[in-house]
Amino acid sequence: MASVTVKLYGILEKYNKEKGRKVAIDLPGDSNAGELMSALNIPKERVTIVLVNGEPADQTHSLKEGDEVELFPPVSGG
Repeated sequence: MASVTVKLYGILEKYNKEKGRKVAIDLPGDSNAGELMSALNIPKERVTIVLVNGEPADQTHSLKEGDEVELFPPVSGG
């Protein structure tokens, strides 16, 4: 089991059942960022930027105990 902290930005905050930007979640030890999104019921196409411990990552990035994952939706505006 790996406990990770997730920060959700923009419209992704609605996927946090605890309400708010930050959530802690326990995942199987061999999980990746894509599986984290699935565990939170976040459609993968809604996430355009993944950071793990402040570094750019993709959805196949393996997660480990204590990681901090930040998920960003597509950016829009003018």
